[in-house]
Amino acid sequence: MSVGDQLGLDDNSELLDQARQKWPAWVAADPRLGVVDNFDDLRSWLPTVDHETSDPVLLALAMLAAPDGGGDIAAAAALAKCLLPGACRSRAG
Repeated sequence: MSVGDQLGLDDNSELLDQARQKWPAWVAADPRLGVVDNFDDLRSWLPTVDHETSDPVLLALAMLAAPDGGGDIAAAAALAKCLLPGACRSRAG
């Protein structure tokens, strides 16, 4: 079982479904997220850009998720899903 599955962040996750539905509103609220049209495209976009390009996008998600920001648990799930590949690589290394 993958780490994502253990966290309940598989592709059929209810929280990730919420993130998919909320994505257009999130992009409208924070243009930094407008790098992709759909949430599902974000994970494939991230490895194609450098940290200076990806960090503001991840920060926007983190701000939506933060208790003193948007407090949106779907944004927290989306951020976690995006960060999983790096966390898994670090763990394996």
